[in-house]
Amino acid sequence: MNVKKIIFKWIPFVAIFLMVSGCYTDDNYFMVTQKAGDIDLFFDKVQTKEQTVTVNANDGIRIITELETIIDIPGSAFEDASGNIVSNTDILFTYVELKDKGSIVLYNKPTVTSDQIIETGGVFYFSVTDLSGENELRLANGKSINVRTEADNPVDDMELFWGVVDSENFFWLEADNNPNTWNNVMASEWELLDSNIVTEGLGYEFLSDRLAWINCDRFLDIPADQLTSVCVALPDNYTNQNTIMFAIFKDINSVVGLFGDADKKMFCESYEAMPIGYDVDFISITAFLDGTYHYASRSTTITANHEDSMVPEEKTLQEILDLLGQY
Repeated sequence: MNVKKIIFKWIPFVAIFLMVSGCYTDDNYFMVTQKAGDIDLFFDKVQTKEQTVTVNANDGIRIITELETIIDIPGSAFEDASGNIVSNTDILFTYVELKDKGSIVLYNKPTVTSDQIIETGGVFYFSVTDLSGENELRLANGKSINVRTEADNPVDDMELFWGVVDSENFFWLEADNNPNTWNNVMASEWELLDSNIVTEGLGYEFLSDRLAWINCDRFLDIPADQLTSVCVALPDNYTNQNTIMFAIFKDINSVVGLFGDADKKMFCESYEAMPIGYDVDFISITAFLDGTYHYASRSTTITANHEDSMVPEEKTLQEILDLLGQY
């Protein structure tokens, strides 16, 4: 047979093979069998809590947030990329404050270390730029930002964590790398006078010497034999390309992400660290490319080797925000 005829004969089959095999090039994703989407489309719409304040670099400033967190920024605290202290100019200080579990979901900042669940007393993000907003600044050596954030019943074993991204997954890393000490967050009560205004509060106080995602948390003291794996199934066209899933604890301030498992075709908690007997709400959010959103939720109690299933329904963006606002 003519070589050209052989080549043309097999081209359609090769093309089909390449198209099909391309669906399996990344084991971290299920194959999308129906409706394409991208969960980042949802996050782009809802991450709106960022606040920016103009600060005189020499003088510093005290910021009292909408949630009555007090952020004290000292003067002459920032330097540029070359290590020069920034002075005689205004700078832009940006912060994000997440105190409720619904907000933690909206910013996709689950309360987990690389292998354990933690309970948060507040999640924060700080960044600083010059007045143009184009050049990032950093805290100078020896300078820290003081944070006081309210809590109804502060405990003594909270400690400071930094946000870390590893292989696209976000988790929290202890600031002191020591799980047996917690002296960098204090349970505190304050009464501050500023411009003849007295601000009183009860909660947590800490110093941050870096600009990043910051969290004050504590480890859950749960025996290893009371921890288990958890997986939740969704219909086939809901994947970790277009869907995010969380377990929101009802009685503690913790949120855990569940990620697509290509072998099980389920969303699973990857640490096998879910505490048996705890009440949670599983929730899933999906963003499709046509601008529609789907949402599912299920209330349950964690059991050993827990498996569950949900069927999402179409919701408007505002309906999803209202549902998350309940947390």
